[in-house]
Amino acid sequence: MQAAEQEIDYLGMLNPAQRLAAEFGERAEGRGFESGPLLVIASAGTGKTYTIESLFVRLVLEKELLPSQILVVTFTH
Repeated sequence: MQAAEQEIDYLGMLNPAQRLAAEFGERAEGRGFESGPLLVIASAGTGKTYTIESLFVRLVLEKELLPSQILVVTFTH
């Protein structure tokens, strides 16, 4: 039994500020993908974790990075 493929518009569900963070980084000519650190700071319940998840998904699906090449750290007090 095959799982049905489903396309999810994960960037379309973000507000403009979240989308800007999720689209962070760019492909560098001849050097793969370049991105510095990204810090997301916002109040509780504003979608920080979903924004970071969307960035991670985009890097894996669109930029063809391996999940093992990405470090994601979240924390709470």
